[in-house]
Amino acid sequence: MAQYLMGFRYQKGTEVPRDLAKSLEWYRKAEENGHVGAMMALARLLSTLPEGEMRNAVETLKWANELYGSQVQIPESIRQSTFACAVAELGRFDEAIEFQRLALNAVTADTNSSTTLLTLYKSRLASFENHKASREPLP
Repeated sequence: MAQYLMGFRYQKGTEVPRDLAKSLEWYRKAEENGHVGAMMALARLLSTLPEGEMRNAVETLKWANELYGSQVQIPESIRQSTFACAVAELGRFDEAIEFQRLALNAVTADTNSSTTLLTLYKSRLASFENHKASREPLP
């Protein structure tokens, strides 16, 4: 858990300077120790980071596939959107659009979802429809 928290702190710049490379390093350590949240963070970040040299489509798809096929309790909208970002990073935009629409349907059906998440998901869908990968991590 401590490794995951260090990854989160570096990602957000909480109590440490923001450093996405260090964030990914800590998330990988946490995932090696079985932390599912770290796996999800890796899948999201590796497919949406604005820094091109940090994105990794193959690793993204690995984590997204593990998450997508798992029985882990992750909100369906997040699971679908993470997978959409992963396949979009690989240039598979038709699949990304399909998964992002499922994410939008799930987040719309969830009365506890935030409008920020809905806006983000709509923005991602528009990107995929324009054959562009997403470049903004989840808030």
